[in-house]
Amino acid sequence: MNSSDFGKRLYDQAGKIALVDTHEHMERTSREEYPRADLFDIIQHTFYLWSDLVSSGMPAVPWPDEEDDDGKKWEILKKYLPNVINTGYWRGIFTGLRSIYGVEAETLDDSNWRELNDAIKRAYTDPSWPEKILRDRTNIQMAVNDVDGFNMNRSLFIPSMKFDYLLFGASKAGREKIQAVDGIRLNDFDQYKDFVSSRIKEFKARGAVALKTVTPYYRGFDYEEVPEKEARKAFESKKDPGPAEQKKVEDFMFHLVVNKAIELDLPIQIHTGLLAWNTVVLENCNPAALNRIFIRYPSCKFILFHGGYPFADETGVLAKTFPNVFLDFCWLPWISFNLTKRFLHGWLDIVPNNKFMWGGDAHRAECVHGHWLIAKRAVTEVLSEKIADGQLSYNDAERILHGIFRNNAIRILKLDLKEL
Repeated sequence: MNSSDFGKRLYDQAGKIALVDTHEHMERTSREEYPRADLFDIIQHTFYLWSDLVSSGMPAVPWPDEEDDDGKKWEILKKYLPNVINTGYWRGIFTGLRSIYGVEAETLDDSNWRELNDAIKRAYTDPSWPEKILRDRTNIQMAVNDVDGFNMNRSLFIPSMKFDYLLFGASKAGREKIQAVDGIRLNDFDQYKDFVSSRIKEFKARGAVALKTVTPYYRGFDYEEVPEKEARKAFESKKDPGPAEQKKVEDFMFHLVVNKAIELDLPIQIHTGLLAWNTVVLENCNPAALNRIFIRYPSCKFILFHGGYPFADETGVLAKTFPNVFLDFCWLPWISFNLTKRFLHGWLDIVPNNKFMWGGDAHRAECVHGHWLIAKRAVTEVLSEKIADGQLSYNDAERILHGIFRNNAIRILKLDLKEL
């Protein structure tokens, strides 16, 4: 039997898995409703594709927010869309849209965009439409949701809570952010420490299964161990701290959060690698800078997101080496199907297979579905090629498949679900 035969069997098997998706951004309004969507909303809220459009020459704001003429939007968009049809981001979106709305055409153009746009609008008159896509069309049983709060349907989603804002209490802007989010005014350093500890504890009490940091969006991973007296001095300064003093407080509080995560048995999900939008400081994105943290805290589970791309080799070595480090390639198949296959081939040669997880990392359900179709194909092709090469038995490949898309996340995040 050749790799394509094994691939078909594995692909069919993957379609039967009740998925545990480790990372989404499915927001609801304050009225617990999903935002209404159309073609332009889905494209605009796929920030990665939007960034590619801007990178290709489209103005960052191609039309005003109040623009309600879809024809005018299309006339602008179609000038730049041909520039990005080769990208993984576009393929992820269009794959999802074709599957969900039955689009037979292989491209989007003047002849079919309006029909698709109208179909999306009609679908979203059903308030539960996004969840129907996730449950019925994508077969997601549970998804870990990152929406800066707890506004989610808990029969489908479980929260992961970003803690970055809790690190910024040294500055006036940081304290104002904490006050705006949590309604507390920080007056002294002891109160600040107690507040952060209690907030992490509250996250766990309210059902969070992980903490999350997006560190590379604002700084590097060089979280040093700062003596408390230095952090206290920086916090209690009457002047707004400069970058060096601000860093001392951030570093101290990061270690406080890690210790609290250990106490509460909360894994920490870490954004590594490529950033959204049209800016990146690559040196801040390399997970190798976390090496000392992993050594310092062997009892804390650290989950490296996005395969660390473009630092996939470093990510693989870290996950291979440390029992407390795990490899989540959420988002990566959407970035590049071909890179995902290449990295998986290498990672599966060196990283224990019980460490892999996957998530969609999208804001709209159609994009989650499209990403799943791409991820399913990438994983099953890699596994089937390893079977054909004699590197894996079919039974082992099937077990690894179930681990990647369900069982590993259940175990690592300690979810109240049964492994298959």
